[in-house]
Amino acid sequence: MPPKKHTSLDRVLGRLDTLDAVNLANLVQRLARERTLFEDIFNALQEGVLVITSDGEIEYANASAHRLIGLGDDDLGGKVLWRLVPGLRPTLGVSLDDDDAALPAVAREFELRMPDALIAATALENGLTLSTRNRKDFERVRGLRLRTP
Repeated sequence: MPPKKHTSLDRVLGRLDTLDAVNLANLVQRLARERTLFEDIFNALQEGVLVITSDGEIEYANASAHRLIGLGDDDLGGKVLWRLVPGLRPTLGVSLDDDDAALPAVAREFELRMPDALIAATALENGLTLSTRNRKDFERVRGLRLRTP
């Protein structure tokens, strides 16, 4: 197995304690710019991108993932994906319980099919906005927030 290549970030982090205040400030600004660039790229995607822990806690979600799940920008942080999308965890086909194993990147396309009453109850219980083209079936449910995509 070939030795692991060290990135420029690995080299900088390895000597972080030797940086003076000016170079440390420059590094922080550079990392902030790169983070903004990557967030802009992820938010331009039509696909939802989620980064979750093995427990299903959402650590990052791009704009499309927010729209897909029906929550605002600040509403997903710390939420547990398994509670927002019941039945998703078993479909991933990977063990998420082994703390020592690196979590794989998983891509899945899925369509949720649930009875209207269950959809409305889930949205109400979790304070979600329901995104549907079929508004008339849900308009009579008091307190349910609706959005037409």
